[in-house]
Amino acid sequence: MTFKDILRMRLVAQRLAGEGKAVSPAEVVAGFGAMQSQDYGMSKWAVGLRIGGSHEEVEEAIERGEILRTHVLRPTWHLVAAADIRWMLELTAPQIRTKMAFREKYLELDKKILARCRRLVGAALAKKPQMPRTELVALFKKAGIATDDNRSSHILVDAELEGLICSGPGKGTYALLDERAPSARRLSREEALAELTRRYFSGHGPATLNDFSWWSGLLVKDVKKGVASLGAELRSVKLKEKEYWLVDGKEGARMPSALLLPAFDEWIIGYADRAGLFATEHERKIITVNGLFRPVMVCNGLATGSWRPVEKRERL
Repeated sequence: MTFKDILRMRLVAQRLAGEGKAVSPAEVVAGFGAMQSQDYGMSKWAVGLRIGGSHEEVEEAIERGEILRTHVLRPTWHLVAAADIRWMLELTAPQIRTKMAFREKYLELDKKILARCRRLVGAALAKKPQMPRTELVALFKKAGIATDDNRSSHILVDAELEGLICSGPGKGTYALLDERAPSARRLSREEALAELTRRYFSGHGPATLNDFSWWSGLLVKDVKKGVASLGAELRSVKLKEKEYWLVDGKEGARMPSALLLPAFDEWIIGYADRAGLFATEHERKIITVNGLFRPVMVCNGLATGSWRPVEKRERL
């Protein structure tokens, strides 16, 4: 087993190589567990690339509520299948809240203020099914709640983690989660941990335990429990003292000669350890010092540079 073999197997797991069957946008997202969506347009590219579909096809799935956009891992924006949002939030929200607690204390956003904001949001969205962020922020200001210094973001993320709101059908809007995902499944914590573990290694493997911990935001001890709970569903391979886990059946395929991947694509951001993904001199072209992940050009399995879309306008 070489690292090149691991890269081939990851390409199959990530639906970037092999003879994968045609699936819907929601099935692609569910297969990964969740897909980072810090850059909304690029996240649609990431889904569309894996189904051979268009931005419009992915947008329609989001409009229909089959895919939702919310803060569910680490925390940052992610796309998640509507059917999975409840159990995934209930599993990951406590750890996200722990990470956010220090900043919220500094911003003087205590439990009383956040609960008041949730009541305001819930009442407003009960009357108006979807609202843009600007209207919700105006609602807080009118109630005398400070929204500066990124307070409004923390307030809205809190409402997302509470399972009150998520992305609405219109771009940049919020809606009640109960309205957008009325049939979302609920699982016990043990079941949810096992399911997220299964989804991660199925969609990203071979990967290490630290990779999964980074991606999910879960503690390493919980990651180990998740892997143990799956038993023979997972197998491991070792390479240079590192242990990689994968779901059986995700065999390597021929390496695509070239790929244009979007910013924040799971092919890079899905792993804590990115050693071996880049031709060394190109890494800083793709991951900036302040943590931005640019669109990446992959040649023969290695990231060799970045690219950017250019919109051409017809001349009259």
